[in-house]
Amino acid sequence: MKNEFEHIPISYLIYQAERAIHHNINQSLQAQGIPIMVEQWAIMRELFTKNELTQQELAHKTRKDKTTLVRLVDTLEKNGWVERKPDPKDRRKKLISYTSKASKLKDQVIGILRNNNQKLLNNIDPEKVSEMQEVLLLMFRNLEWEFDFMDTNCRIIINEERKP
Repeated sequence: MKNEFEHIPISYLIYQAERAIHHNINQSLQAQGIPIMVEQWAIMRELFTKNELTQQELAHKTRKDKTTLVRLVDTLEKNGWVERKPDPKDRRKKLISYTSKASKLKDQVIGILRNNNQKLLNNIDPEKVSEMQEVLLLMFRNLEWEFDFMDTNCRIIINEERKP
């Protein structure tokens, strides 16, 4: 079978796939009346793994610059998903933690993410999906891109140590 996209760089196809996936998830969340976007969910996922992180820790874990992170956390705080409190160890720092409202919506968001993942992989041979996962992991290694692999319940299943 001829690949009609062989002239398109794989990095561009992955970028477009990520955009399409995020768009689809954001639409699904909005349709359910959940005021959160994929970019904000990355922060929530980290907080569900370890509640109470400093902004610096969150920026490092999500690979967001400080300005972007502050904007995202401000929105999450405004919507009642997170709260900031002073760090008892260092008054200059703020600890960010998820709220009971976020905790109540966590399972609903995870369900939407699972449904979107199923939609994404619909009609794709499971063997091809497995091969794609292997290729993507090799790409991450080639780029020396380390991250924590989490299951859908926000539990770390493979913890890659990162250097700050």
